[in-house]
This record gives sequence, C-alpha cells and structure tokens, in this order.
Amino acid sequence: MSRIVLAIRCFFNMLFRGELSPRTLIDLKLVQRSSDAKDRRVILIELTGHGGAALANVEKRMQSMMKRFFERMPEKDRVMTMRMFQRLKDFLKEEIDAQQKT
Repeated sequence: MSRIVLAIRCFFNMLFRGELSPRTLIDLKLVQRSSDAKDRRVILIELTGHGGAALANVEKRMQSMMKRFFERMPEKDRVMTMRMFQRLKDFLKEEIDAQQKT
C-alpha cells in the first residue's frame, strides 16, 4: 500500500473517530482560527494556503485513485456503482437540507 493511501486512510479514520479536531488542524497549519469582528463569541476557522494546497493534493490523488479503480471494473458494475453513489449523494443532500431547516 502506498504512503499516500495510508495517509488518506489515517486522515479519514481520525476524522470519523473525532480525533481530527480544529486544534489538530491548527497545529498542522492547515487552518487558522480567528474571532468574528462583530461577535467575539464566534470563532472562525479558515483554510490556510498550506491547507488549501494539501486539500487540492488529496483531492487530485483521490480522483486518480478512483479513476484507476473504476477503469478496472466491468461496465455493468461501473453503472451500478455510479447509481449507488448518486443515491447516496441524494440521501446526504436530503439529510443536510433537513438539518438546516431545523
């Protein structure tokens, strides 16, 4: 397994287990923290240039990896998988929309 795949797996494991906190991202200089000028109780978390570059790099590698994955699949499986991803996307959008209404 390549180092980038291990790094991505580690990142997502940390993210989903709640170990990738804003403090960790700040320490890694991926985001910066600032206060809202109008309301000092509000903390803003913004992506840094380094964080943006890291995100773009991860996205590029993920796209490349997914492309290789799908290229190895038979057409029938590719179509079925894309349908499942579309259903998941629709479900997640509905969930996010519902949460934003409450």
